[in-house]
Amino acid sequence: MKRIIFSGLMLMSFFFGAGNLIYPPLAGLNAGSEFLSASSGFTLTAVVIPFLTILAVALSGDSALSLAGRVGKVYGLIFTVIIILSIGPLFGIPRVANVSLDIGIKPLLDASNSQGSISPAGLFYILIFFFISFILSLYGDKLVDTIGKYLSPALVIFTLALVVVYAFTDNVKEVGEVGKEYVSGAFFKGAIDGYGTLDAIAAVAFAGLIVNALRPSPDTPKSVVFSGVIKAGFIACALLAVIYFGLAYVGNVSANSGKTTGADILVYVSQQSFGAAGQLVFAIIVFLACLTTAVGLLKTLSTYSRNLFGLLTERQWLILYTVFSAVLSVRGLDSVLKTSVPMIYLTYPITIVLVIVTLFNKWTKDRAWIYFWTALLVTPVAFADAFRIFSDNYFGRSIDLIGAVRDYIPLANTDFSWVTPFIVAVVIGALFPKKSVNNLLLGDKDAELRRKKQRAEEEFEEVLP
Repeated sequence: MKRIIFSGLMLMSFFFGAGNLIYPPLAGLNAGSEFLSASSGFTLTAVVIPFLTILAVALSGDSALSLAGRVGKVYGLIFTVIIILSIGPLFGIPRVANVSLDIGIKPLLDASNSQGSISPAGLFYILIFFFISFILSLYGDKLVDTIGKYLSPALVIFTLALVVVYAFTDNVKEVGEVGKEYVSGAFFKGAIDGYGTLDAIAAVAFAGLIVNALRPSPDTPKSVVFSGVIKAGFIACALLAVIYFGLAYVGNVSANSGKTTGADILVYVSQQSFGAAGQLVFAIIVFLACLTTAVGLLKTLSTYSRNLFGLLTERQWLILYTVFSAVLSVRGLDSVLKTSVPMIYLTYPITIVLVIVTLFNKWTKDRAWIYFWTALLVTPVAFADAFRIFSDNYFGRSIDLIGAVRDYIPLANTDFSWVTPFIVAVVIGALFPKKSVNNLLLGDKDAELRRKKQRAEEEFEEVLP
């Protein structure tokens, strides 16, 4: 039981990073009186789906390639590259750098101007952050492991303390109006907000590490490991749900603060709860947690890229990821989050459907066929949703690749337009096995061979005297 509890805490630390702190408070703030519904949706995609992803990867192999590769080698490779870029230099790493800036440094000095772009002081901080991250990625294995061992519990304890103390402070608390996007579908909007944590995508990339950590020895039966993952996952999910719910609560009752971002809400709440000294301690913990997260991502992705692609040495991959992440980080947190949204709309639905199909793999007779149809129908819709967001963010107008068809897709108005194509894909794959479709389109090859043989025999008999 001790191993299970420890594994559950370790699994939670994999999911709960400092970068995820900013999402629940903002979701809680915007949800208003629809708080419970929005929080439930957030918990589904930020807690439950990542846990199921761990189980799915444990069943399929140990990597993103083993999960998506069931569709096809090319599809699996493209999916893996997108996952690496999402949790790495395009979003994941720049996010932790900017969260540490906005929560740890910005309150202490003028690191951002009113438009949210990086000031000279903020730029200097970003450069120092990535220089330290690079050096620790090369030489600081033991130091990072030691710090990380204590930082995750410290971050969790301080976050829970923050929620409890703020809940019982005497300051006036106020629930704001329900945000426009939450009025007609708070649960679905909360689920979309949960996408931002990237936990399901990160679970695809790092599930192999987690599963191996839960394996006592190489000879341990797969069923024992899988059982351990389930038990540890329940512990991790319960703790994560409590933390995310608490953070969403403090955002929900902070409408009178005038804050409009998750980072600003956390700074405000920490100051209200613990004063300047407490806010400083919180800032230090967040900074160190973000630093160790960045180092872990840089090291893991560099090693993974070397093993998967070759081409460059691990150090060269590390340099490439560090420089690219630093360049994207100087745009500021708002720009980083803006860039991430289209990528999240593309990768999260695909990840979810692959996970579901994999979990039901045991009960599907023509498995590869269902994977094929799932990818064929869901990927274009997810891409259309992503491009719609991308064009709106960068071209100033929303370009919908599926146009009027969207009006006839259930749940399309909640950004869950991929659900219906997924259901259709599963039905097609289950009711029309690949063999029957081939027979319908191409004819039964065995029957055709028999007919040819029969005709040949008849012709042979005709020429006999």
